[in-house]
Formats: sequence, structure tokens, C-alpha cells
Amino acid sequence: GRRAVWEGVSSALASLESSRGARLAFPPPPPQPVVELERNAAVWSLHRTLRAEAGKIVEKELPPLALERWLLAGLPRANSGASGSDDPLLHTNAAEKIAAPMLVEAVERAGGDHPGAVRVAAAVARAAEAGQARVKSAEKKAKKSTQRVMVSQSTHSLDVTLDGGGRLFKVNNEHYEKLRDLWALMHGASKVVVSEVVAARSAARESLRGLSSKERRIHAREFAAANIMPLKESEEEAFNAALFSVLVRYQALQGAGFQSACSEHVQQALASTLGVTHECFASPLNSYFASFCSAFPDTDAAFGSLGSFWAWSPPPCGGSFEVNPPFVSDILLDTAQRIESLLGENEDTSPLSFAIIVPGWPEDSGIKTFEASTFLQTRFVVAIADHGFCDGAQHQRQDRYRASPYDTFVYILQNKKGKAAWPLDESVIVALRDAFAMAKPSAAAVLRRKKAGRGRADGDGGGGVYKGKPKNRRGRKRRPSSSIESESS
Repeated sequence: GRRAVWEGVSSALASLESSRGARLAFPPPPPQPVVELERNAAVWSLHRTLRAEAGKIVEKELPPLALERWLLAGLPRANSGASGSDDPLLHTNAAEKIAAPMLVEAVERAGGDHPGAVRVAAAVARAAEAGQARVKSAEKKAKKSTQRVMVSQSTHSLDVTLDGGGRLFKVNNEHYEKLRDLWALMHGASKVVVSEVVAARSAARESLRGLSSKERRIHAREFAAANIMPLKESEEEAFNAALFSVLVRYQALQGAGFQSACSEHVQQALASTLGVTHECFASPLNSYFASFCSAFPDTDAAFGSLGSFWAWSPPPCGGSFEVNPPFVSDILLDTAQRIESLLGENEDTSPLSFAIIVPGWPEDSGIKTFEASTFLQTRFVVAIADHGFCDGAQHQRQDRYRASPYDTFVYILQNKKGKAAWPLDESVIVALRDAFAMAKPSAAAVLRRKKAGRGRADGDGGGGVYKGKPKNRRGRKRRPSSSIESESS
């Protein structure tokens, strides 16, 4: 059967109607597809620069996701001092002052001396500035571009590319359906249209009942066609462009671990036990709820993003929220401080509850802040062997789940009214533990991942080094088209 990758269009419509006032009033204009492709190429250039410059002073591999952590550290956020950039992903000099120490530390951990590590970080910063110049040049040329985004159905997924060839990006049927639904809802799809689509999908599922796996595959395309949210021709073109841009942006960010998410089982358990309806750190690709914050409003607002968590505020009526930030120490600390501030500001006004899912790093400053919070109602540990997460590239993967690289700490922080609105007892913890366990990858999935060498961990067949995709029949190595292959955070 089809996988439940999100809450579904009916629930999403109700959620979006209830939070309509929280939509971004003036979302930034979406990037042109050709511009986003140039930005993606600029980030790949940063990877090459980092490998080349670090290779001059160290022999060991850099820590996994060193560049991804550097990119994330430079994004604007509260308390960090990072003021952002003209570019949504590539750093300016101001942001570089915040992010550079992280890259220096990564090179030093690989055995580099401090002066050499500083030179490496400076070289990457210069490459980022050159990348920004490339993107700005592409923006000028894009005004005259007539290239359109093409979407075509392949056997198990959809291929998304610019006409005339070039880079190919893939998205599976379930996520394509979800993204199309979200885009349509954000652009005025009516209750009548949604009801018709839901009825058509129900009938299509019923028609497949009792069929063998082979028969289901034969009818897969017509089933996918029955699932499609109808769009006008002009809307189709705009949706395709938005789809291309969001796929390219998150592929540039790379690390699947950064984009890993709690499974649908955990989100459903959070909704049923604690009334959670919103994710504070997500993306259009990995969100379960239609209401979410994300790092890139320019690509994500078209799919319902409420913008950055650092600029977001809970609705006046309060609410219950899931928090699963990137596993980066500075971001964890800023997250803890922001949640403390939100709870304190709303202590006597509205009920607030935050379910926080973070790595089991007991010495981390952000973790210590959660531990010491006066709003902490309960905490528990999920052992590394007892759970998994949704892969950061779940929108492309055959296998949806990946093993957790760490123990996971779960904290529930609530103000007084939140504690009364969503009371806690042992049944909540039991339900969440059971839900975390349901995302453990199967033995077959682990074997497929190990054969593919998808990560740097020994269990992934990487032995500390990402091996890349398998070679094709002629022995030439295929460059990943749009897969996010890095090991988890």
C-alpha cells in the first residue's frame, strides 16, 4: 500500500483554515529554476574547495557534514548574531564570522593545525562569495530565460528537470502528491475540489483491494493519475517551477541527517497524546503536518511554510508543537533559549507545549539548558537500538526509515496553561516509545543501505568514508543526480 508520508489533504485543509492568519503576509518571491540550479552548482563547488584545501594539510576525512553544519550556522537566527545574506544559502561576510569557527574546528578535528584550518575556512568563504556572484549573474540572465520545468512519470517516481536536458531530480509518487496538494491548498483549492479528490483516491484504493503486488504495479500509473490534485495550465507551470526549486534547494543542503524527521508514527502519537499540530523545524519534503516552519521561506512558502522558527511566534490561542532541530550545537542552544523565552512571555496568556526531540548529547550546552528549564515537565531517553527516523531523502528513497546515530532525548516543556491543557502521564511516554520503535529500518533495508554504501558509518558499508553510488555496467561511476547521501547529524 501507499505510505502515509503526511497527515493528508483533508486534515491539512482544516489545519490551514484554522491558521490562515499565521500565513506569511509577504512571502519572498520564489527563485527562478535556472537560478536555483546555479546556486546548487555553487554549493557543490564549495564541497570541492573544502576537500581540496583540507587535503593540503590533513590526511584524515573531515567530520561528516562539516560543510552542511557551516552552511546552517550562517543562516539567520535569534541570538546567533548571524544577520543573514542577500542569498538564502550562501554566506555573506557577516554570517561567515559566526560560521567560520565551526569549519575551523572541523578541520582541526581531522588533524589540521589552527593556522591551516583558518586558511581552509577562508578559502571556503571566498568560494562562497564567488558562488554568490555566479547566482547574481544567473538572476540577470533568468529574466530572459524561456526554459520550463518538465515533470515525467518513470517506473517508481517522477523525473523533474528543465527542458533541454541537464540535471535530473527525482521525487516519489507519495511526496509528489503531497507537494501538489500543499501547493494547491496554498493557492486556493476549495473544499469542493478537495472532497472530490479525496473521494477519487478512496475509490482508487478500493479498486486495488485484493490485487497481487504484480497487479498493483501494473495499475500503478492509473492509480497515480487518480490521485492527482487538478490544476489549471498556468497553475501547473507555476507548481512545476516551485517543485523544481524546492528539490534543488534541499539537495544542495545535502545531509540526509539534517533533513531526517520523526516518523509518521511519532507525529501521530504526538498529535493524539499532546495535541501537536505544528513542526518548528521541517521542510515541504519532510513535514508531516501542513503547518510547519522551515529554513527557506523563498522556496517553501509556496507549500505552506510559516517561515523561519526564529521569526515565528505561536498563535494567540496557544498550541502544542514538535521541535526536532538540526543536530548542531549552536542551533540546539539557540532553540532552547528561544523556547524558554516563548514560554516565559506567554506564561499567563495562552497554553503552550513543546515536545523536543534532540540527540543524546548530555554535555551539550543546549541539552543542559533543556535539562535545567523550570518549564520541564518530563524527559526520557530512547536508546539508539530502539528507534529510527525518516531518512532525509525520504522523498526519493525506496526505504523510508534509517537507524538513529545516537540515543535520543525527549523533553516536554509546558507553561502552566499548557500543563493543564495537555496533561502528562506514563501512557504518553509509553505511546511515544512505541512510536519511535516503529521507525526502525528492517533488516532488508539495512542490507540495501549497506550494499549501496549510503553513509560513512561502518553499518552503512562506508567504513568511515562515503563510497558513492554503485558503478554502472560499463564500470563508470554515476554521479548522484539528486540524492542526499551524507551520514546523519
